[in-house]
Amino acid sequence: MGQKILVKTYGMGEKNSFRFELDRTLTGMGYEHYNLDQVNQYLDISKVSANLAVRLLKKFSLESIDIFSNEVIVQFISDSNGLNISKTVEDIANEISNFPTFY
Repeated sequence: MGQKILVKTYGMGEKNSFRFELDRTLTGMGYEHYNLDQVNQYLDISKVSANLAVRLLKKFSLESIDIFSNEVIVQFISDSNGLNISKTVEDIANEISNFPTFY
């Protein structure tokens, strides 16, 4: 069983964007972008980063996810009124923390 990922959460300038800093890299030095419109097209979910992105996009009200090295940036859907953002951000951090990673 892999170790839990340590996650720090940061707000960003936009109210619907949050950055999660992880204690390990997911993409090396590569940058990857995933969005809700194309979630079913990500066939290669054997990549750790793609697997995490698909899981988060399907589970939460997210418009897009950007992953660069050890940083995950999520963009909530603009019209997510009524959504308890702080609770959802906490849930996303827990989901990332419990995400199984095996290298």
